[in-house]
Amino acid sequence: MKKINLLKVLLLFIFSIFIAIPLCGCNSKQDKEIVVAKNVKEDLNSVKSEILQLIEEGNAFLHSGKYPEARTSYEKAISKDKANESTYLQIKDNYMNAKRFDDAYYIIKLAIDNNVSKDAMSKVLEEIKSNFSPILLENTISEGADYNLPTQTNIPEATITNPVNIRWPQKNIDTSNPGTFTYDGYIDEYGRTVHLTLTIKKVVKQKIPTTQKKEVVKSSKIGFIDSIYEENGDTFIKFNETEFYRNEDAKREYAKDGFSPSDYEWGNDYYIRENNKEQKTYKLSKDCKINVCSYLVDSEFQYKTELRTISKDNFKIYVSNCINRYNNELTQDPEMPKYTRALLFWINTEDDIVTSMNMQYTP
Repeated sequence: MKKINLLKVLLLFIFSIFIAIPLCGCNSKQDKEIVVAKNVKEDLNSVKSEILQLIEEGNAFLHSGKYPEARTSYEKAISKDKANESTYLQIKDNYMNAKRFDDAYYIIKLAIDNNVSKDAMSKVLEEIKSNFSPILLENTISEGADYNLPTQTNIPEATITNPVNIRWPQKNIDTSNPGTFTYDGYIDEYGRTVHLTLTIKKVVKQKIPTTQKKEVVKSSKIGFIDSIYEENGDTFIKFNETEFYRNEDAKREYAKDGFSPSDYEWGNDYYIRENNKEQKTYKLSKDCKINVCSYLVDSEFQYKTELRTISKDNFKIYVSNCINRYNNELTQDPEMPKYTRALLFWINTEDDIVTSMNMQYTP
């Protein structure tokens, strides 16, 4: 009888152990799930906090007119969670309130590229485009001249300062008939329309009288290039002549203007005197040679000031970029010099036609 009772007790003990083991396992799993859920929630809150902080940083840059810095902060905020629709819309609203419509367009297009609510974002994109005005371009050429529609242009008031590509439905331009013609192109990246007015002037052939050959008048001047443009198939520059001195001559002329040499930083050993001469327009010869510092042409020549030749078309883009960059900096610092030293050039002329241009390097 005692053996039977002892056996019952032993079986009951073993049965209790088998029941207790799974119950302990369940509690451990529940505890793990609670810890994991808490960590995920903390991570989400951390990402949300980082996004809000970056947006606030971008807002501060935006309100102070530092547009490239604002875009950088906003893009960092988006990178934290590229699928977060509200981030794109919040940044878009900030740009819209600041009248930065091109930047607002860029952000929503970025959302579409990241496959975020494509249909809804496309509607937002159309709403933004309603604030755009066409970018107006104009050009004048001679009858029968070869002409290609411009492939790039700058967008006014946009954060990006580099030229952007233009897509034209027309491929070939007929210049055989004089008149005024209009063409519409598109900047797909920013949803902008470009409206070009092309004037084709009739060529009047004039009989050139035979005259005695006269001596060619040559000259060399230094000054600032204010603009470059084309008219009747020729290229022109607007030029502000100045005076440029080096080393001891620079100190002497600086003193002549009533300044003390000790007030000037002579590490660069040059002095530019704006002589306030009337701005003059010069025509560039067909084979005008344009030379700029090597570091502007190829990154391999960084810090190299030797001159290298570039084409007229590339020079037009360089002048446009310099002027846009200078105007942006001028809004931040109205006390800046009247001209940008990046456009300081020596021009060599024959009978007032520019035959070559050489950039004057200024450290």
